[in-house]
Amino acid sequence: MFLKGTGLMEAESTAKVAIVMAVYNGEQYLDDQIQSILGQTYENWQLFISDDCSNDNSLQVVKKYVRSEPRIHLVLEGKHFGNAQDHFMALLREVAGKFDYYMFCDQDDVWDSNKVQLEVEAAAKWPMDKPVLVATDLRVVSEDLSVISNSFAKYSDFSPTTAQFGNLLIENFVTGCTVLINNCLAELAADTPAGTYMVMHDWWFALIAKGLGQLVYLPTATISYRQHGDNSLGAAQYGIHSILASWDWAEQCRKMCNSIRQADSFMGQYGSQLDNEKRSETINFIGLTAHPRILRIAKLANAHAWKTGVPRCFGEIIGILFSRHINKDW
Repeated sequence: MFLKGTGLMEAESTAKVAIVMAVYNGEQYLDDQIQSILGQTYENWQLFISDDCSNDNSLQVVKKYVRSEPRIHLVLEGKHFGNAQDHFMALLREVAGKFDYYMFCDQDDVWDSNKVQLEVEAAAKWPMDKPVLVATDLRVVSEDLSVISNSFAKYSDFSPTTAQFGNLLIENFVTGCTVLINNCLAELAADTPAGTYMVMHDWWFALIAKGLGQLVYLPTATISYRQHGDNSLGAAQYGIHSILASWDWAEQCRKMCNSIRQADSFMGQYGSQLDNEKRSETINFIGLTAHPRILRIAKLANAHAWKTGVPRCFGEIIGILFSRHINKDW
């Protein structure tokens, strides 16, 4: 329900929430995750699940819930995507424009019972005609849900509460499985042209929100983020090994090239809608490797595109200095 004259959404059960879940060989943990959604204090949601041609019994587990719960739906059946980004983007395009808010769900986590409620309430404070993204902290847990760390941000040494747009150009501090976006952002993201380069979909959503609207970070864990052998991304603890990895020049060059390429895509899509400061930061960042090496650090400073912590920044500088100029045709 919209509040007259404000464009704000009332944080009540009338706001419709679509939850999208991308599944691939997730049979072992699916029950835990779906049960945690069924246990939400906020009840006006619909869950849309797509199975990426799993080799296990994931599809049978999903169909069991579809038969017993009218809010759970199987979509995109029989389609193969091959990676999480394309899978989640396809799911978003399936439902965009039909709900007030959208959430993204991994197959192997467990949501706190108030997750949807907290994020809807946070998003409802902002106008619906601008893109809004709400993200939260996570609780890092082992395969059996034993707590490893109560804060993913502290565990990985990120500072999402103080990060600015420039920081987001070089480093993503948003974790997709915590995210809620409003319909304005969902429709913008769903309209992203095919072939647009993005490092990951959650990073792309965060850039849209931070660049054109509002990115809200709640320093509260709303999810048990399960770490196990099949977790393709996972949570890496920041320590001596990650510091040494930050100094791997080849890896830093690769990451730098990818983030510049993504920023160039973002500029092409939304540059005309950015304010002068954000547009200037993006242009400076995109053009980093076109300058002589001696000038690149100064241009990086102009973009305000620093990673979190001195070791990461040192690795970032290595990436800048050793990266060749990137062809605009990619």
